[in-house]
Amino acid sequence: MRLYEIELRRHRRELVAAEPEIRSALTAPGRVIAALHALLAGQMTELFVVMLLDNALKLLGFEVVARGGRNLVHIEPADVFRSAVVAGARAVVIAHCHPSGDASPSDEDIALTLRLVQAGEVLGISVLDHIVIAGNDAVSFKGCGLI
Repeated sequence: MRLYEIELRRHRRELVAAEPEIRSALTAPGRVIAALHALLAGQMTELFVVMLLDNALKLLGFEVVARGGRNLVHIEPADVFRSAVVAGARAVVIAHCHPSGDASPSDEDIALTLRLVQAGEVLGISVLDHIVIAGNDAVSFKGCGLI
């Protein structure tokens, strides 16, 4: 087993441990960011996570989609929506961390989000938000009017 696969398994275990907190977070605005912050803050490499939601915006599951380097993570729409389609999700919240400590969305983050929103529209799966976590900071694309 490669180191990358071992790391992804470790991060998936962390997500499973955080599941009750994330499930309860979906009932109160702003708590989603807090729950994701607890999971993603302090990571040394970029992690990209997708939260899978049903029609009533209840959590179906979540997954670490990819682990990148210190400055980037490569994501394709298929990576994000594969588990959403299998789970029958009707909406997703995507999130990733910036180990640099600067939560400002990069041009690449914005372009990727727009691609994901378009891909989601084709699949009938809404992208509700994209959250960037960095240090003690977090940026919501929806909150900034980017979605």
